[in-house]
Amino acid sequence: MHERRAERRGAGEGRSAGRGPGADADPDAAAMDPDEALPAPPHTVHDAFFKQMFSEPGNAAGELRAVLPERVAAHIDLDSLELEYASAVGDWLRQRHGDLIYSARTKDDRPIFLWFLLEHQSTVNPLMAWDVLQKVVSVMTDWVKKNPNPKHLPALLSFVLYNGDEPWTAPTSMGELLDLSADARRDLGEYLLSYGYALDDLQKTSVEIIDARVLAPITRLVLLAMKPGGPDRMLARLRSHHADLRVVLHAPGGKDALETVLYYLWSTNDELTPERLTEELKPVVGREIEDPMQTVAQRIEQRGFDKGRVKGRDEGRDEGRKEGRREGQAEGRRLLLLDLLEERFGSLPEGVRGRVLDGDQADVRRWSVRILTAATLDDVFTPP
Repeated sequence: MHERRAERRGAGEGRSAGRGPGADADPDAAAMDPDEALPAPPHTVHDAFFKQMFSEPGNAAGELRAVLPERVAAHIDLDSLELEYASAVGDWLRQRHGDLIYSARTKDDRPIFLWFLLEHQSTVNPLMAWDVLQKVVSVMTDWVKKNPNPKHLPALLSFVLYNGDEPWTAPTSMGELLDLSADARRDLGEYLLSYGYALDDLQKTSVEIIDARVLAPITRLVLLAMKPGGPDRMLARLRSHHADLRVVLHAPGGKDALETVLYYLWSTNDELTPERLTEELKPVVGREIEDPMQTVAQRIEQRGFDKGRVKGRDEGRDEGRKEGRREGQAEGRRLLLLDLLEERFGSLPEGVRGRVLDGDQADVRRWSVRILTAATLDDVFTPP
């Protein structure tokens, strides 16, 4: 698992910011590892799923084409998208697991960055435009440090994918945040802070709208899985998109991608067990759905969730579920730490992997804090 992940990351090393050929992408399947673990804490689960699925340029390009205004998308060669890692855009990105930055070229061959981020909060952040602007300034500051004495700055567009429970109500531009009358805002416009972000509010975006978009089947399934809704509504969505499920199952790498979608659904809703998903989808998809479902069930058992549930049959269903969650969360934190270490320091020695996977909760928590300031891999594990 880790070797394949390292190979994918290695392919992005050495890219110049905003330049380079677009990665070849299968439009029907996400380039991801079926053994990649999704940690259990709610925000981390959403972030990890987002990062896995939209790290595939084809998925990101499809979503951007669907949501960006036509006049904006017309200037960008979205087929030239290349995923940039922390080394290319600055240290701040290493701390945000659910953020991705892509480089691309404009139609007149100029560099441009696209910042792709997930927002999943219990409440809407009214100052999101301000928060986005601050991070954009951080990106530009880092870019200038790496490219001294530039005559121009590359353009950077921000795109927010929101899948919280409440409809998005926050302003999407700095101009809307400023406490000014409409007349004052118009007259002072060129002297005011001006930055905005594109938004895809999955709470407000209907299934019909998602269906009307020109998307690869896997991208459509990802958006439907991330769209808020209870288990019955989610099952109805999947059944009505049986054609997409079949296309993904037959696409290169499609079973792996579908396993990740199904695992995400269970991770965010206990009622969507592999058994129930199989029972509901087999009549419309066929026996082929059993293979990815079996893999999902094995992953759940390996992560310790089933162990807690089995014990819960004797000690009480609720207590067993809590124990399974705790064990899964501990394993998820270890795997997330490995991801962060690889993002920061590159391919990891086997000894380091073993140390992290064998570490107790206190060790993992201590190492996770040190990674924020460590200059080398050894600094993470060596007491100050």
